[in-house]
Amino acid sequence: MRSAHGQVLTACLFAVVLCAATLDVSAAPAASDPDPANAPLLLHAGRLVDGTGGAARQDVAVLVRNGRIEQVAAWKGFHAPEGARTVDLTSATLVPGFIDCHVHLTMEVTRGWEIEPVKGTAADAALFGAVSALKTLRAGFTTVRNLGDRDGESVALRNALDRGLFPGPRIVTARRMLSITGGHGDWNNGFRPDLTLAGLRPEEAGICDSPEACVAAVRNQVKYGADVIKISATGGVLSAGDEIGARQFSDEELAAIVGEAHRSAGRSRRTPTAAPGPRPR
Repeated sequence: MRSAHGQVLTACLFAVVLCAATLDVSAAPAASDPDPANAPLLLHAGRLVDGTGGAARQDVAVLVRNGRIEQVAAWKGFHAPEGARTVDLTSATLVPGFIDCHVHLTMEVTRGWEIEPVKGTAADAALFGAVSALKTLRAGFTTVRNLGDRDGESVALRNALDRGLFPGPRIVTARRMLSITGGHGDWNNGFRPDLTLAGLRPEEAGICDSPEACVAAVRNQVKYGADVIKISATGGVLSAGDEIGARQFSDEELAAIVGEAHRSAGRSRRTPTAAPGPRPR
């Protein structure tokens, strides 16, 4: 639970669907508590949907301690632990936090998006991502999988959220998606030959055209913080020069990517896994 910012509350399993515009935080922790931010948090919910398929439970106490939901019980007769902060959500409904498995928090497709890579910086994208993260959280999504950015800015965004610097969902990020030269994930696609972005080596940019290059590309993304490896296995909707649904990687290249992703999981503190790219619609 990110509770450092009292107006936006998320739990490991629950998001709040508000029927009122504000949250009333009362029952401040005892003065003897050396770190009020770590005090138990007691949510008094008017209704609770637990995701099991049953009817919503009424008048429920949800006790959160150290960022984890410790107990769910009827409010009547429930005894709050000493020093607990109580949040009055009697006009709200708690639901399981949503998970969005395909987002791009640091990017937006608007007028002129095609030239954004040569105008904007990673800092611009990260700041935009912070705003997107807050909007996503307020929509009830407590975890997202960010499947592709331009310059690794989603890693900085994830790390800042993990540190509790500002509110937002937990992020599992792919960093850059892997693509063949001229494929869906080639950001230089559509530019004239003498224009390149940031002078990145192909493996840094996620571009790979052989099994060996694919292994290097996976290792590079993991080195710089990827949790999951995204494969642009076919053409896409917004890229130039590649047909939607047209195959890009060979069998050997795909096998190299998946194999290295699994090997990387054993070497990294995080656990990257292979994920398919966009599918034709």
